[in-house]
Amino acid sequence: MTACIRSVIKRARSVRESPPQEPPVFSVLVEAGGYECLNVGDMAMLEVAVRRLHELWPDACIRVLTDAPERLLARCPKVHPVPAAGRRVWFGSGFLLGAGERFLPGLAVHRVHGLERRLRRSLPRLTGLILRARCRRGRRDTTDLTEFLSALRGAGLLVVSGAGGMNDAFTDHALTVLEMLEFAARRGTPTAMLGQGIGPINGPGLRRRASQVLKSVDLIALREDRAGRPLLEEIGVSPDRIVTTGDDAVEIAHQGLAADVAGAGLGVNVRASTYAGVSDDLVDELRRQIGRVGALVDAPLVRLPVAHHEADSDVRALDRLLGESDHAGPSAGPLTSTAFAELVGQCRAIVTGSYHAAVFALSQGIPVVALAGSRYYVDKFAGLADQFGGGVMIIRFDDPNWTDLFGEAVDHAWVLPADARQSLRDAATRQVAAGTSAYHLLPALVTPHPPSLGSIRRQRPAGRSDARSPS
Repeated sequence: MTACIRSVIKRARSVRESPPQEPPVFSVLVEAGGYECLNVGDMAMLEVAVRRLHELWPDACIRVLTDAPERLLARCPKVHPVPAAGRRVWFGSGFLLGAGERFLPGLAVHRVHGLERRLRRSLPRLTGLILRARCRRGRRDTTDLTEFLSALRGAGLLVVSGAGGMNDAFTDHALTVLEMLEFAARRGTPTAMLGQGIGPINGPGLRRRASQVLKSVDLIALREDRAGRPLLEEIGVSPDRIVTTGDDAVEIAHQGLAADVAGAGLGVNVRASTYAGVSDDLVDELRRQIGRVGALVDAPLVRLPVAHHEADSDVRALDRLLGESDHAGPSAGPLTSTAFAELVGQCRAIVTGSYHAAVFALSQGIPVVALAGSRYYVDKFAGLADQFGGGVMIIRFDDPNWTDLFGEAVDHAWVLPADARQSLRDAATRQVAAGTSAYHLLPALVTPHPPSLGSIRRQRPAGRSDARSPS
């Protein structure tokens, strides 16, 4: 009996003398896309998202998926990079049969991939063992996979921050984001999608998965109300889970703005890519049109490259578009978000195939001639016009008269009166406030019993109008 009492006292003393355990650090995992950190618009949205999250949770660990940790930390120094390579390993196809898939017919491969998805959802531990064994067999490091799964499983909140990737143009990426959201929801982790451009989604596979997953996302903040909201409601997302805020990058473009100061240049951007529907031949024709309207307005041309990836480099497209003509602006390397905003501020109007060049311009009261060669870009620019109540003249390359309309649009933008420009700036102010308000809803999601989101007011811009091409 004495020995038993002594044992109890010893255990009690060890508990009393042991240092107090630190409470677990609240962690937010951010899926932002743009893993290479080479797109000015993507980085602007991410910078705003990270700042707002830190304001809500100053001591939180904000983890961000990336392929370029050094570039990420240069813009967002307080975050913790998580290797996006681990995400690709976890959600990749072919881990059951590997190279053996090449001996199977296409339908059989499709069924095997479906089995892999079911394994990830229902037996994640077994899936992890299989993937690690595959990596070791191929003499690949498993660190990236381990770090990614640790970040995903340890997150108190999963945030899909500002992006326009949930659509048919980026089906593979969209499906993976949906799998991440579903994985988190199955674990009881709150989920939010913020600053989102959603649609068009017409592919049956993507639409089916979006319908299955998005209705379970706790909060979806859209950057436009025109196409995204009807689409979400069509696939079964409750209106009580949706708010419309505008693009998160509006905040950086709008901050420190000197009102009533108009630039003197004509900003130029072109996005030559398959998803934008712009070919090299179209760029050549656009070059002739830019030369014509540039001479009419007698203004210096300002290069506005947003994307610096190898596959869809705005720098390369601008080199082809402008040639050796005199122009200002960077020729290589992405600018910081603030520097890009200042560069856009040198313009009186801009011609752009990039959505985010338009966001930076409109937020400063600068009208936009938007170049759209695909349904995806028509919707993006039309949504912007809806948010800002105008200021966007869309040139559709499938219109046989686009070259005539282009000149008229540039002329209209160039002479846009001061009150109309101020209206654009006022719309930006409202969007910044709406975006901030949406982030302030997040703490309620991570409480044990979050209140209903039914009280969230639907945010809509004043003075909305449908985007139109000049007639």
